[in-house]
Amino acid sequence: MCEWRTVERAGELERLAQDGRLATEMSKRGDEAARDFLAVCNSSQLPAVDAWLARALAARTGHYGDPAARAAAKAALPASVQAHAALLAALARTDQPTSGAHLEFVGRLAQADPAAAAALAAWLSTALSGGAGQDVAEVHDLREWSNAGRSLNPQYFDD
Repeated sequence: MCEWRTVERAGELERLAQDGRLATEMSKRGDEAARDFLAVCNSSQLPAVDAWLARALAARTGHYGDPAARAAAKAALPASVQAHAALLAALARTDQPTSGAHLEFVGRLAQADPAAAAALAAWLSTALSGGAGQDVAEVHDLREWSNAGRSLNPQYFDD
């Protein structure tokens, strides 16, 4: 995305977040760069944009409906946003409501400790799929990915 378009999109996302209308917007190609611009500018709306991106990634809405966009997000989004998305996707499988303020803790958990959020998402996914229990090696792999500053386990966003 051209630099001026990135700045323009960052401004649009910031305004939508300030007005409480970000949830009505669909994600678009280049939103990861706009998010990075907001981070560089230390925008007060960055947490709202991060949560919005995580919800879009977890729900596979907007441009995240495309598997290539989800794959690109692994390299472009910080571990905290990826962990937030993975945990939301796992929680969605519980058939309980996953929208609204009652799950605001998910973003805080992912921000505070992306590896713990990713491990919880992995455990939930295993438990909800009828697995006998969490594979310890898988949790270790998730922690290693996160501790190395890499993206989370690819299984969360693959088809």
